[in-house]
Amino acid sequence: MGEFATCAENPYNAAYGIKNEECDGMAKKTGKVVFKDKELVCPVCSSTDFWERKTQLNTAEMTFLGLDWANKDAINYVCGHCGYMFWFHP
Repeated sequence: MGEFATCAENPYNAAYGIKNEECDGMAKKTGKVVFKDKELVCPVCSSTDFWERKTQLNTAEMTFLGLDWANKDAINYVCGHCGYMFWFHP
């Protein structure tokens, strides 16, 4: 399995519900990520190359009120090798 230079090239996107056109707003290059003084390592394939995306954390209350836009975003780091995704709450 090869590494993917951009999120649009990652064949695992469909499994995560990511459309290739959504990649336009994301950091497309993979790279090393340090979070709270620790380098992220993929627990599936041991890769250290990730690309970043944000995912809106919708809540039932805000959706009911039509205020989805006011929900916070989680930060995701997606493994550029196998597609494993880390989620970090804001």
